[in-house]
Amino acid sequence: MMEIVKKVAPINDNRKNKGCYCISDNLVLFYYRYIFKHSSQLAIINSNDFYSKYIEKDLEDLVN
Repeated sequence: MMEIVKKVAPINDNRKNKGCYCISDNLVLFYYRYIFKHSSQLAIINSNDFYSKYIEKDLEDLVN
C-alpha cells in the first residue's frame, strides 16, 4: 500500500465523520503545491527562474 493520503481525526471526538484527509507523502505534496499549481508558468519560464519565483522563498519559510 502506498499510503499517500491519510485520515486525520480529532482525538476527543467519537464520531467518524469529523475527520479530514491530507497528503502524507512529501513528494506528492511538493508536486501539488508547486508544480501542478503553476504548471503553465513552468512551461513558459526556465526551471531556475521558476524555482526562484515560486519555490525558494516558501521553502526558506518552512525551514525557519
